Amino acid sequence: MKRLNKVLILAFVVTFAGACTKLQESPEPGSSTGATNTGGGNTGDPDVYLGLWKQTDKTLDGASIFDADNTFIVKLDAAATAEWTYTIFGAVQPAIPDSYILQDGPPVTINFTDAGTREVISKTGSQIVWQYNDPNAAGALVVETLTKQ
Repeated sequence: MKRLNKVLILAFVVTFAGACTKLQESPEPGSSTGATNTGGGNTGDPDVYLGLWKQTDKTLDGASIFDADNTFIVKLDAAATAEWTYTIFGAVQPAIPDSYILQDGPPVTINFTDAGTREVISKTGSQIVWQYNDPNAAGALVVETLTKQ
């Protein structure tokens, strides 16, 4: 009985926390809903990060290195969970679970448990641009653009 009570309390706390959060999924690009319309399909609340985001550009120390056959999609959920789906040499890989904490900043950062910290440079309703120093590239600055899917 004690275990059931603890489970019920935990479920209540999680449900209550989810209901209290102002986060919601960004609207689809080009939709007329949302608090901001910056033109060019960038609609929605720039403070909302939830949803499915696809890498559409990447630079390494200012040089473009984007390759559509080697990219990723990241899904950010309200429960502070993330799921990374990589495409390597054109083949979609199994999804990898992660979690994150969104820091309002300044600067705004998304601190992923496994993928590391990303500093958000700019954010609209349908686009995130973030940067980080890549330890796999001798600490070089990587800037990635993600577009709402």
